[in-house]
Amino acid sequence: MALHDSNPERRNLSVMSLSIIVFFLAGGEFTESTVRLQIINVYFSNSEVLSDFIWILLVWFLFRYWLIHQGSWKKEFASELNFVPTRIIYWHLTKRFELDDDFSRSYYPNRHFLKIDGNSGTKLTFRHIYKNETDSQLSDTIQVSTIGDRALVGLCAVYLFFRKPSLSGYFIPYFLFLWAVSLGVLNVS
Repeated sequence: MALHDSNPERRNLSVMSLSIIVFFLAGGEFTESTVRLQIINVYFSNSEVLSDFIWILLVWFLFRYWLIHQGSWKKEFASELNFVPTRIIYWHLTKRFELDDDFSRSYYPNRHFLKIDGNSGTKLTFRHIYKNETDSQLSDTIQVSTIGDRALVGLCAVYLFFRKPSLSGYFIPYFLFLWAVSLGVLNVS
């Protein structure tokens, strides 16, 4: 099976981590002190060196992935916040902006225009967009500051993790690495 990934650092870290995970979950072990590769007729008499090399290689792949991609998910995540359905954020934001059921200044006949704005600098903000008496567009913003605000952003992050690629594509290799290392630590004895 070929793993097609245009990102070689993510691919290397993921494949190596998955190989270690499968090895431990399937009960893999070296039955003899000699390891033989059928493909090229090579024998290794010191299997511990192979084991140490695999762990060093895994850490190297982690380092390369971190070095090249540190924080790369943030910009994509900010733009993906526009894809969060209104039903997830509406109730909380109507309370934060102290809005009622008067939709006369709204762009919609039965709801307010509310969104999370991740593109306004480094901080996430909530935005209420409405019109004035002359139908000019106005907006109010509130910084994400309360525990409820952060919980809403966390809920949006969980939603986007399963719907858009920025969070899952960035964090899954780290999860796989931690899983592989924890299985390795548990199976040292």
